[in-house]
Amino acid sequence: MKRFTILPILMLTLWSGCSKSGGGVKLHTDTDSVAYVIGLNVGANLLKMDSTLNAAAVCKGIADYFAGRQSMTMEEAQTFYLRYVNYAVPEKIREQERRFLDAAYCQLRPGYIASLSEYSRTLAQRNALLKNARQTGARPGELLDVWDDRLARIGARLLLARRAYVRKIQPVAAAIYDGLSAGRESFSIAMHDDGGEDGMDSGQAAARLLERLRETRYADLAAGFTTAGPHRADLLVQIRGLSARSYGSQGQQRSAVLALKLAEASVLREVTGEQPVALLDDVMSELDLSRQDYILNHIHDWQVFITCCDPGAVRRLDGGRAFRMQDGILTPDG
Repeated sequence: MKRFTILPILMLTLWSGCSKSGGGVKLHTDTDSVAYVIGLNVGANLLKMDSTLNAAAVCKGIADYFAGRQSMTMEEAQTFYLRYVNYAVPEKIREQERRFLDAAYCQLRPGYIASLSEYSRTLAQRNALLKNARQTGARPGELLDVWDDRLARIGARLLLARRAYVRKIQPVAAAIYDGLSAGRESFSIAMHDDGGEDGMDSGQAAARLLERLRETRYADLAAGFTTAGPHRADLLVQIRGLSARSYGSQGQQRSAVLALKLAEASVLREVTGEQPVALLDDVMSELDLSRQDYILNHIHDWQVFITCCDPGAVRRLDGGRAFRMQDGILTPDG
């Protein structure tokens, strides 16, 4: 029996806003309706920025400002916001990138998940020790050395596995991105981590990681958590030699995600022999016509399901089948 691997690409979860029960605000006037539309627009933009934001807290902030009863000073607000924008948001993005690598590699090497779990448990123990030391002023000393050795040894396995996977998908992703951009833009990915230079074996990478943990020990004790290691590694995605995260347009960033996910599927098929099924949910938005054409007509040899809201995009489909969903009913289109 042929097995299929499902690879979801983009899934957006819309959270309810200011009313827990939903529909809690009655729109009596046109002004109310406009205010609601403004709220929808703010919500859409915030969702794109960070889907984990607490919508109720956002609504409370707006209501408090209108009522003139802010819970913090503007200086405090600026400090919180800058800390969030400059640290929390980039770290969340890096965490999603690491999860992509780990999930993709687990499909190729199921045993990798055991190393991930072991690393997470060890990291939690080290962080608990650091947090206790920060709160009590204790000096963990030799006990911290034990966790450092263990974390470095396990972490080296993760670092080397991620690097190997990045080397595997780099040429495939670059070729796909070249097709998406019609050859107009270069694309590259690389790992930035604490494991030293490429070409190191597991022992050398563990030694370098242990050295890094010793270098950051005082910072870790002050912070109460581990600031170096595989859990802080960075996947560098570059378009035209510049960071896609910092300088890429929304279309370029979406193209980069597509290239990586399609490369993941291609490598999965090559290594395991399994035939992947790609689910591309609303991928046409923010892509120009040439990129849309590549998605519609240049992905071959595997099943692809694409959803979109633009009937014009469907009409540009050269092959395959199109269906229309209306009022909960799915019918063949054309």
